[in-house]
Amino acid sequence: LNFMATRSIADTPFPFPYDQLITIAVFLFMFVVPILITAYVGTLWVACTLTFVSATVYLSVNEVNKELEDPFKYDPNDLPLAH
Repeated sequence: LNFMATRSIADTPFPFPYDQLITIAVFLFMFVVPILITAYVGTLWVACTLTFVSATVYLSVNEVNKELEDPFKYDPNDLPLAH
């Protein structure tokens, strides 16, 4: 019974337009955030650091979501379907 439930999760595709929208939003965020941070922060090195940290966090969350879309592939960190 549980194998069929995991098989249905593995066989259900993730909507491609939703993936495109998330990718566009992350890249738009990466282009807008440096402008906004430099407007509110006085020093350049603090603005660069905050921009780097925030962009890295959003890009890493996006990469984690891409890995979680299909957890049953044959990558080393994916869940095995067979023992």
